[in-house]
Amino acid sequence: MLVTVRSLQSRVRTAVKLERSSDGDWRGKLDLPKRELYGALNLEPVLVRTVPGDDPEYAQHVGARLAWGTPVGIEIDDAPVPAGGYLDVRWDNFKQSDKPRHKSNSDLVYLLDTDSDPPMLWLNAGIEHLKPVMHAKGPRGRDLRVREAMYDTVVSQVWTSLVSAVIAKLVAELSEEEEPDAVLDAINEWELRIVNYWAPLLFTEAGDRAEAIGDLLYYARTPELRATLQERVGMAVQRQARTAYAFQGLIRLRDREGV
Repeated sequence: MLVTVRSLQSRVRTAVKLERSSDGDWRGKLDLPKRELYGALNLEPVLVRTVPGDDPEYAQHVGARLAWGTPVGIEIDDAPVPAGGYLDVRWDNFKQSDKPRHKSNSDLVYLLDTDSDPPMLWLNAGIEHLKPVMHAKGPRGRDLRVREAMYDTVVSQVWTSLVSAVIAKLVAELSEEEEPDAVLDAINEWELRIVNYWAPLLFTEAGDRAEAIGDLLYYARTPELRATLQERVGMAVQRQARTAYAFQGLIRLRDREGV
């Protein structure tokens, strides 16, 4: 019986062995110098196999995780402002572009390039009125209402695609035997930024970012929770894109109630 202790930022990865006390509780102690830590710590209770097994219902090799509990996060420092809530957005006239992918999709409003690091969102300057509307300024006006509606359409689809892609990668990498932080260490920088930014938005009930990331990894590695995770993505993206606000603005425009 162990409690794993991990800090992605500090690159700390260790474990506390627990001993059963006379009152039936499992207890352990670990000293971690503050000077060696920053960011956040993630604590997770786990039951690890110490000898080979032969029960086909469980992992059989030494070191396999047989059971685990809900991770607990400890914030060592104030969390930094997270990256990952923005995209590198560029314009290109797809019809006149020297990029084959753009040219062959000149009827589209946007293309998401996930081959670049970080991903890049290309908007089609060849769509009439799109660029001036998307650059509309001011607190009100018809162009602003159209811009908000287009922003919601584009951002909702783009962020759903990116967050889902990162979740799919986590699902592919995670297994019962692999340590979650090892997976986080292995993913790309932009994917890690998405995890850090979106985990608290997906798990608003979590006490802090570390706990939310732990919840995200738990849902990703648990097959019966993955559909629920995708539902959370849809809700979180709507809130970030302010979908209801964009719709209300279009209704005001339709009913000529002022824009």
